[in-house]
Amino acid sequence: MSVFAALLLLAACKSDNKSSVDMLERDKLGNSALTEAFPATTRDTFLLTAQEFDQLTTKDRNIAIIDLRTPEEFKKGHIWRATNMNFRDASFIPKFMELGKDQAYALYCSDGQRGNEAALQLRGLGFTKIYHLKDGLLYWNETGKALQLK
Repeated sequence: MSVFAALLLLAACKSDNKSSVDMLERDKLGNSALTEAFPATTRDTFLLTAQEFDQLTTKDRNIAIIDLRTPEEFKKGHIWRATNMNFRDASFIPKFMELGKDQAYALYCSDGQRGNEAALQLRGLGFTKIYHLKDGLLYWNETGKALQLK
């Protein structure tokens, strides 16, 4: 198949106002279909929009919200109920392993990069319920959602 044909096929698959890039990003994380109810019972890692992330964490208070930024970034403002766990800290993985693989986690960072890396690493370590805020707080801030200050 030529590159042109592949691009046409991707464009044809576009639906529900989701871009081809969104669908590919979701596929890279192993979830081609995000269900309406956001079930935290599958092995998949879900890439969520700010609205989906907010809905999920509001609906299920048992989901641990993890801010992957540095403590300095966290102090400037974070999502309500979030716990700060610096992804770039050498102790991140050992500390996360202590939390348990059966717990559901909603991850975010400033722009989605650390969140994506963390989600993929945690899934590789056997964590089964990982949700990730697409584009991090940059996108969250554009929605007008409030941040908590400490």
